[in-house]
Amino acid sequence: IWGQANINITTIGRSINRSTNITIYAVVDDNVNSSLLNNYVCKWFVDGTNLQNTTTNSSGVCSYTWSNGCSYSVGEHQINATIETDSNQRYDPLIKNSNTTITRKDALTINITYPQTANILQRGTSAALNATINDSCGIPPTDNFNATWQDETNATIASGNNTNTTTWDIANNYTLGSE
Repeated sequence: IWGQANINITTIGRSINRSTNITIYAVVDDNVNSSLLNNYVCKWFVDGTNLQNTTTNSSGVCSYTWSNGCSYSVGEHQINATIETDSNQRYDPLIKNSNTTITRKDALTINITYPQTANILQRGTSAALNATINDSCGIPPTDNFNATWQDETNATIASGNNTNTTTWDIANNYTLGSE
């Protein structure tokens, strides 16, 4: 006599920082009496790629720690746990897949490359403004962003969508200072 097994990911989808590892848990149990199944193989997939197989413990729980680092982009990723027929325990899967979504996020770092510190800019001229914008892996953003340049009084002097280069048209009556 064979039973039927279910798998259910118990880790709720959430957002994590790119550099943070996350452990995802799933429970495998008997479909009829909900008894927890020990030594059942769980296959773990991220975005459709099988990354690791783990085995349930005595509480019917299997887990996978996703060490994502820079090998995965920011954004949503589908995590899937799958079970198959276990002939040793005489179980076929009834519910053989369980999914959750993990959203990876990251902070951007801005490094002003021009004008350099102590450059002298003249009123009534245009000055190129340039900065490098990267995430923690050194990768420029691929999503839309707005770069806003401000002077020392926090007044906006220039901005640009999806660009790290823009021009500041310095007014003839711009207040002199160390901006």
